[in-house]
Amino acid sequence: MKTYLTQHQLGARWCISPKTLRQWFLLGWGPPVHRVGNICLYDLDAVLAWEGGVQ
Repeated sequence: MKTYLTQHQLGARWCISPKTLRQWFLLGWGPPVHRVGNICLYDLDAVLAWEGGVQ
């Protein structure tokens, strides 16, 4: 089963604000985002790959 992080959870993990993550999303930067309605979710596997420099 996949694990997903919200913008708040990922922001806390990376010590940045959810607003910064929203801006990155609009610029097309950062790990892939899955939208469910108006909620952005980040697949933990994709986040770990992004952190490791594999995009």
